[in-house]
Amino acid sequence: MMPDTLLSDSLMPVLPPIPVGILCSQTGVLAKGEIGVRDATLMAIAEINARGGILGRSIQPLLEDGASDPLIFALKAKQLLQTQQISTLFGCWSSACRKQLLPVLEQYNGLLWYPIQYEGLEASRHIFYTGVCANQQLEPALTWLLQHKGRRFYLLGSDYVFPRVTHRIAQSMIANWGGVVVGEQYLDLATEDFSTAIAEIKQLKPDVVLSTLNGSSNVYFYQQYAAELDGSAI
Repeated sequence: MMPDTLLSDSLMPVLPPIPVGILCSQTGVLAKGEIGVRDATLMAIAEINARGGILGRSIQPLLEDGASDPLIFALKAKQLLQTQQISTLFGCWSSACRKQLLPVLEQYNGLLWYPIQYEGLEASRHIFYTGVCANQQLEPALTWLLQHKGRRFYLLGSDYVFPRVTHRIAQSMIANWGGVVVGEQYLDLATEDFSTAIAEIKQLKPDVVLSTLNGSSNVYFYQQYAAELDGSAI
């Protein structure tokens, strides 16, 4: 009998791949940001597979479209965890989607690798938070703005968890450092017309517009903002 060391690779057992779920918005108002996360995840998986995978097993990505809707995210996660018997998911974007996923992850003992910053105030053994918390971003940004741009702030955000919590933290920091919030407004993620918000900004004349808009609404806001304002507020 030939020793094991002389067995050819063709006689070695082929181990099955490790399936993982990639759950991102490929359609809808959040797709502009999430497609980049999807592509980066696929690139990382391809690089790992090219180096031989993990413990001799390749990674098999299974893609699902959350369609920028928290309820669809939860449904797709349930399908991946229950039907496909996947234990690990990569993706998700908005905090609203993440929070909708959490009960599903708890029910099926799944793990989500959450790829971006978040508002904090949450910790779960079912979610690996890879990004910074809001205060870690706000403190250096607000310190610089208060020193170099002024003390009057206008807060503009999409209407869901992350912007509202982030603005609450910002309000506290701004007040503690001698600044003032002169206006605040939240708009639906699908908003395309920012004329009302821009009119209020023009009237209040803040030194800084702090935006936590998300998704494709960013494009519409900045185009309209640049057309209407002279750049006196950033």
